[in-house]
Amino acid sequence: MKFLKNLFVIALLLVSAQITKAQSAAMKDPVSFKLKNGLTVVLAENTGTQKVYATLNSEAEQISNAKAGAQEVLNTMLNSTSGVSGLSFDDKGIHIAANSTDFNNILTALSDQIQTPALTQNAFEAALNTVNTSLQKKDRYYAPNVTAAALQALTLNDIKAFYSVAVHPAAAYLTIAGNIKEADMKTLVKKSLDNWNGVSPDLTPSK
Repeated sequence: MKFLKNLFVIALLLVSAQITKAQSAAMKDPVSFKLKNGLTVVLAENTGTQKVYATLNSEAEQISNAKAGAQEVLNTMLNSTSGVSGLSFDDKGIHIAANSTDFNNILTALSDQIQTPALTQNAFEAALNTVNTSLQKKDRYYAPNVTAAALQALTLNDIKAFYSVAVHPAAAYLTIAGNIKEADMKTLVKKSLDNWNGVSPDLTPSK
């Protein structure tokens, strides 16, 4: 399957910098499975590194139809409220980069963040200001449709609507590669994400 092959490639790329320093036998063939909520997981054990890398991506087609700037504002909100070193959010997904001894705690933090995100009006306004300032400074790339006017038109409800599509297990896949046993990876992933249903209690529309 082409899609699964692409996932394997992603898993390998996650640790490409580390593999160059390790024996080729240290990297095991990736394996994949699905959680009961539909999340596709790809695991690649690599004992040639002390790190573990993970990326959670979405394949939801509706993302491309989201309002301009919604993804940038959401990522800024999640990054600002995460408070966890080694956990980050950007337009390519949610990322973990950790020592193998810290991976469990950071995966748990990722689970908490995506299941009960702090999508509040205050966080929205702060993130909107941050993105708008960055846009004016041109300190990173933004798609042509992400303009000051587009940001001004966004509401918290737009962010919540985008979140409900972009961060949903049935349309997502998680790739993990690094120095952690396959059996341990499976146990941690199931413990942290098996009960994630994509619905968060604070996603009720704002009035």
